[in-house]
Amino acid sequence: KMYFNLERCSKSFGKLICVGSGSDYGPKNLIPPLVREDFFGDYVPADIYGFSKYVIAKNVEDDPKNIINLRVFGIYGKYEDYTRRFISNNICRVLAGKGISINKNMLFDYLYVDDFSRMLEIFVNNDSQQKSYNICTSDPIDFLTYAAIIRDVDGGDLTIDVKQEGMNTEYSGDNSQFLQEFGNFDFTDPKIAIAELYDWYKNSSEIAFEEMDFWQARSVNETITSLLEKLKGKPLVVWGARMTGIGFSRFSRKNDLNLIGFVDSDPSLYGKFIDGVEIGGPES
Repeated sequence: KMYFNLERCSKSFGKLICVGSGSDYGPKNLIPPLVREDFFGDYVPADIYGFSKYVIAKNVEDDPKNIINLRVFGIYGKYEDYTRRFISNNICRVLAGKGISINKNMLFDYLYVDDFSRMLEIFVNNDSQQKSYNICTSDPIDFLTYAAIIRDVDGGDLTIDVKQEGMNTEYSGDNSQFLQEFGNFDFTDPKIAIAELYDWYKNSSEIAFEEMDFWQARSVNETITSLLEKLKGKPLVVWGARMTGIGFSRFSRKNDLNLIGFVDSDPSLYGKFIDGVEIGGPES
């Protein structure tokens, strides 16, 4: 709803830059490695997050105006949620004296936040020819390599624990459209980027690593499983009957949840239905 409120006012500002996601291409197991922008639309994401990004990206492309969609695949850097994000989480683990933890190895197209900021600045200062761009390195690195870099930067000999054998599906994008339009881009070497991030966590983050209990990032699947366990069998009413409602309706049908109603502040939606479930107002 925030996006569409801004989109309706597009004549009142010069440019809107949306930070999108590679997840809008569809389920990760169906996205090819080094996916190109013209792959968009072949699949519709099934999860709420990916579907919301898909709806925004589709609007940007189907109704051209002064709005640009920048698809990122993974960003790491200062101030992110270190309890969940792979690189920051494992930097904090080694600083707490714990081993490095990987759920399952995979090739991943991570972008250092300083590089993202420099790429974003290009779009702020220049007009673009296209409406959507992959904002990524196109040089995916596997988690084990990232883990080895973190251990080398730390200088210790902590273990690297891989919980599942094999490889997850590669998640990476083709940035040639960006490079062809704006020229070559000098990406930060991951060894330098991780060393800078390690130094920030150690010397500037003010996190008390010595007081930490044993913890590790939860995978997305673990988070969803925990959520489903809490929601199963309970009558559910969802606030928001547009993008949020449609996405949650898909999620609830897929996972056999008891969705009984939607609540929205827009009176024009009252009495309408999403997949057979009625929309009402806050007072209903």
